[in-house]
Amino acid sequence: MSLEINRDLLDVIGKVEPAGSPGESLRRIVVERLRSEIRKYSFMQQKFEQKYQMDLAAFRTSEFMREASWEVEQDYFDWELAVTRSAELREELEKLASGE
Repeated sequence: MSLEINRDLLDVIGKVEPAGSPGESLRRIVVERLRSEIRKYSFMQQKFEQKYQMDLAAFRTSEFMREASWEVEQDYFDWELAVTRSAELREELEKLASGE
C-alpha cells in the first residue's frame, strides 16, 4: 500500500506532533484522536448507566424496553453505539499503541 503525503501536510504533522519521523508523528496524532473518541463514548456510556442505574446488558431486558418510548429507544440506540464504538476504537488503539 502506498501513501502519498504532500510536503505541506508533512510540515504540519511535524509541528503538531514532533517525533523522529513523519510516520511516528502521524501515529501519535492518530493514537491521541482514538483516545479522545474513546473518552467521548465512555462518557456517553456512563451517562446512560447513571440515568437508568444499570448497564446496557441489563437495560436490554429491563422494563424500560418492554414498552419503550421514543426517548428510551433513542437512548438505547445511542448507548449501543457508544459501547460498540468504544470497543472498536480500543481495539484499534491497542494495535497502534503497541508501537509506543
